[in-house]
Amino acid sequence: MAVGTVLSDTETLDLERRFDCALLASHFVNDPDADRRLLVLRTCARHTDLDGVVLVEAYPPELDWRPGRATIVGDVTVRLAEASVTARTVRATMEYKVGDRVWRQPFVACLLDDAELRDALGEAGLRFERWLDRDRGWLMAQRKDRGDGSDGSNP
Repeated sequence: MAVGTVLSDTETLDLERRFDCALLASHFVNDPDADRRLLVLRTCARHTDLDGVVLVEAYPPELDWRPGRATIVGDVTVRLAEASVTARTVRATMEYKVGDRVWRQPFVACLLDDAELRDALGEAGLRFERWLDRDRGWLMAQRKDRGDGSDGSNP
């Protein structure tokens, strides 16, 4: 298989092919712009085989947004530098440190409860299947029109 470079935004990306898995990392599903969130999820559905999966990283509604919380990923220390949560919206800044170098990334996210998350997936033609981790930060979804005769409903 040939590998190439594609320059596109996520919302309009169309590679004209499908894959076993589409990966939506970086909490794109928590975009505060519901229209953009829908377009990104539709991009995932468009690029997934009928029997494929979409893996989605999401902010759990009960996530601890207390500043100072840090984790280490390889050589990178990731720390929540600032955070303000109002209703369903979080405004925060993450800090990434490698050795003496530090980067800060401010962001705004919409915190979705389970019903809102399932509705967002459903509107994009996807169906929630299950959480992949205990903290509920990663989920698996599949296309509603998958080839198993499923009607797309999920209790």
